[in-house]
Amino acid sequence: MSWHYRSTDERLIAFSNAQIYESKLVTFPGALVEPPIGHVLVDGVATPGQGGSTPTEVHEVVRLVLEYAVERPHESLGVIAMSDKHA
Repeated sequence: MSWHYRSTDERLIAFSNAQIYESKLVTFPGALVEPPIGHVLVDGVATPGQGGSTPTEVHEVVRLVLEYAVERPHESLGVIAMSDKHA
């Protein structure tokens, strides 16, 4: 049996469990009320020939990370980028 115990909230592993592990992982339901992941859409405009993130996107990511660090200094944070250029 394959147990997954590292995620505080089952929703963090649900996608991988379904897509990669064919829903064979045994996970533990989370007790968190707040969603473990979020999405922020930034209205950034790229300049012609620009590759990667727009300055507006970069500033918003930095602002959110710093805000998180101040509000939750004892918690960890993962930031997921959609490509190497965005990372």
